[in-house]
Amino acid sequence: MSYRRDAWRFGRVPLTLTFQMEVAKRICSPIDNDSRARISIMAQYLTEPKLLFRIPGSCFVPQPDIDVGVVRFVPRVQPLISAPFEVVEKLCRQVFHYRQKYIIKGLKTLYPKEIADDMANQLLKDCRVSPTACSVQLGIEEFADLALGYEKQCKSMPGLFLFDYTKPKHTVEKLAQQPNAVPPENPYRLEKVPSEGIRLSDADRFLS
Repeated sequence: MSYRRDAWRFGRVPLTLTFQMEVAKRICSPIDNDSRARISIMAQYLTEPKLLFRIPGSCFVPQPDIDVGVVRFVPRVQPLISAPFEVVEKLCRQVFHYRQKYIIKGLKTLYPKEIADDMANQLLKDCRVSPTACSVQLGIEEFADLALGYEKQCKSMPGLFLFDYTKPKHTVEKLAQQPNAVPPENPYRLEKVPSEGIRLSDADRFLS
């Protein structure tokens, strides 16, 4: 959906899906809520999700121990975060890994230990985010700034995007030799599309 492929290639195709009620609440969770999680950011920056109604577990055979939530997703005209999906996903994964801790703890795992303090604090300073804030307290706007800032860091330091703190032996210097050492470019740029619209036959020119 973030790259306007498949069903979303030519339009904002809505989805109506069912989830375990706990997951449905996480998807639609507002800021500063105990249900807020990585999936909240990933869903809400691309779509406007809405929890429509609950289906009691008693409606199913065999009956599960949980209720089901029906969620409708309406794709946004333009994503609220312009960084590539892969960058947003990695950032949110690490930040929400320590959702009850200060955000600085999760951000430090994006970098090698020897530079983690400096780079994580610089990112927060550039984005005007408090290092003592928790992930559930941040809105989409803050995550948008953090994602763009992290993307910029990754482009200036090839290999950083591929760095995994659980595999410290794979250094940034070694990872810089990989063909995907920097984040991918987001191929979809809405600002290039003429205001009068485009023909379906010309769509490839605007999706490259």
